[in-house]
Amino acid sequence: MHKFPLSKSLEFNLQRIVNYVDGHIKRVKWSDKEINDFFANRTVSEMFENGTTCYMNNCFDFSLTSLEMLKSCGYDTNLIIERVKQKYKNHEEMHFGLEAFDGDYLHFLDYSLMNNVYTGFGKHMNPRSDLVSLERYSIEGDKFDKDSNFFEIIENENNSDLDKFVENYNINIHKQRLIDSNTDKNYEKYLSRLGNHSELVLKYV
Repeated sequence: MHKFPLSKSLEFNLQRIVNYVDGHIKRVKWSDKEINDFFANRTVSEMFENGTTCYMNNCFDFSLTSLEMLKSCGYDTNLIIERVKQKYKNHEEMHFGLEAFDGDYLHFLDYSLMNNVYTGFGKHMNPRSDLVSLERYSIEGDKFDKDSNFFEIIENENNSDLDKFVENYNINIHKQRLIDSNTDKNYEKYLSRLGNHSELVLKYV
């Protein structure tokens, strides 16, 4: 995994990290088996080695890979785990984001819908207006490493509320929702919406 030289500008390094992740982990249509086998079940090393992520719900993969790259630059980081509900759906979901401290200011990074990535000053915020944020948890980035499974790390985190949330969140039900949406028609619609600008775009808010 590439280690970037430090810049005085964390925003500059965030852009480079987003570009690097975009170039090394491609958003593709996974098979149903890949969703079952890979979704939320890989280490960062495995993500980079495989080189793909599902085009749907990829905030988990992109957040964890970016977290490791921010750490390699020497930044203090937090992984944000957010419990959210879409206003037009009945089920809850997990969303992931990042915070990084440059020595003077806190910044956030959020991989959102399509190819949109958001950053700004302050604590992590979810810019999507169609989401209701129900609860969020912050875990120091140093507790994660590129060769550990996310859920194994969470099990060792002394946070009863987070433990309860993870235990009550059925990842298999979420995988099935992804599989149900994993049609050629939906993927073609996704590609059509991206048009000729499929690269991840970092936006400042």
